[in-house]
Amino acid sequence: FTGGQTLNILTAKKNMIKKIGLELEQLSVFDIESNRMDDIDVVREFLKKCPNLLAINFRDNPVGKAKDYRIAVLENCPEVGQIDDILISPHIR
Repeated sequence: FTGGQTLNILTAKKNMIKKIGLELEQLSVFDIESNRMDDIDVVREFLKKCPNLLAINFRDNPVGKAKDYRIAVLENCPEVGQIDDILISPHIR
């Protein structure tokens, strides 16, 4: 992406992705369902580079089973209102 272009929605379902090396500050929706993401630290680093995320989907990735997965999402992306197609209510925060 060049010339001031921004990416707001990125869908990368079923691509056997294991790592993310993107820095997309304007990204608001990221759907990486059914891939091979398994490292919560890689996810944390990615989330730090995407502060405007509103919805994220890591469903059917090994990392989604990590004990602190949702906490990591909420800590790094405070604006997220939906994780894995589940709305986040205020009392969960």
